[in-house]
Amino acid sequence: MLPGAVAGTAKLATFITGATTFSHGVLGPLGVSSAFCETWVTLVVVAFAMTTLDTATRLTRFALTEFADNYGVKLNRYVATAIPVLVAAALTLTTYGGKATVMAMWPVFGVTNQLLAVLALLTVTIWLIKLKRPSLFTGIPMVFMFITTVVAAIYSIGWIYFPAGNYKLMIVTSIMLLLALYICYIGFKAIKDVKINP
Repeated sequence: MLPGAVAGTAKLATFITGATTFSHGVLGPLGVSSAFCETWVTLVVVAFAMTTLDTATRLTRFALTEFADNYGVKLNRYVATAIPVLVAAALTLTTYGGKATVMAMWPVFGVTNQLLAVLALLTVTIWLIKLKRPSLFTGIPMVFMFITTVVAAIYSIGWIYFPAGNYKLMIVTSIMLLLALYICYIGFKAIKDVKINP
């Protein structure tokens, strides 16, 4: 039997069953039991979830502290940690459209992932320009990803979420769109400053 906390989620149960079958097929001839393999795989899944949550919370705390500091607001580590934890709890414990809110909002995470890629490429591009090195190989993909992310966000807002009356996703995607435009403004301003004051 799979542990009750995991067995309720079909996808996790399928992964654990498959990984258990594979690992037992490899380790079984060495005398390792199927029950041990199942426990080990379940432990790996739980540890992965815990370390991912821990890392995400810490990184959000650092980002939130720096963001607030830019506007002269000082956040101690407890407040800066409580904000993302409470937001995550609200998304997990509330429902929207018959699903947990976090699952209903899953499509928006595609936009945020692409924005992170844009931000990473933008940072490297600025660094290369500062070093007077070729930067087109990071700058062109950055511009491409930025344009596709903005177009996808606008399309989702105007042609998917608004007609369907999905206002929660529309609002969150609109916030992501504004963040994308803000990143664009800050990024090109930084590139201009680097070129003027190398």
